Amino acid sequence: MNKEQLTARCEELGIDVQALNDAAEGKLATNAQLKDAIEAAEKKLESSESENKAADQKVVTEALKNESADDLIASNAIDSVKDAAAQKIRISLNQTAKDLGLDYASLQTIEELQEAIDAEVKRRDADSEKSKKPKVYKDKQGREWYFKPNAPKKINIDGRSMTQDEILQSEDIISELAFGNSSFLTQKY
Repeated sequence: MNKEQLTARCEELGIDVQALNDAAEGKLATNAQLKDAIEAAEKKLESSESENKAADQKVVTEALKNESADDLIASNAIDSVKDAAAQKIRISLNQTAKDLGLDYASLQTIEELQEAIDAEVKRRDADSEKSKKPKVYKDKQGREWYFKPNAPKKINIDGRSMTQDEILQSEDIISELAFGNSSFLTQKY
C-alpha cells in the first residue's frame, strides 16, 4: 500500500493521522508507523467483534431457550443490517467531519458526531450571512454608498489593483468613485 492508501485506511478506522505525524517530530509518519497503527486498530476491532460474537452466542443460547428458530434468524438478520447501517453512517459522518475540519476522532457516538457537524454548519452559515452584507461608505452629506453585488472584487485604480475593502477605507478614492457616478457603486436610500 502506498502512503495515500494507508492514510485513507487510517481515516476509515478512525485513527488520527495528524497525531501520528505530530509524534514523528515535525515529519510525516512513515508507512511502517501507519501500518502498525492500522494493525493495532484492526486487532482492537477484531477483539471487540469477537467479544460481540461471544455476547451474541450467549444471546442466541438464551433465545433458543425462549424463541423458535425462525424468530431467532429474523432477529439476527435485523441486528446485522442495523450494525452494517450504523457502520456506514459512522464512516459517512467521519468523512463529513473531516471535510469540515472537525476533530472527529474524539467523538465517540454517532449522535455526538452529528451534533458537532450540525453546529459547525450553523456557524459557517452564520459567517456567510455576515459576509453577504455589503460594506457601506458614508459621505460628508450623510449619503451612504455601497458596491453593487456584480461589481468586481478588485478594481484597477491609477495602475494599482485594489480590493473593495481597500477602496472603502480610502476616503479620496471612494468619494471620487461616488461623485464620478461609477457604475460599481449604488446609493443606499
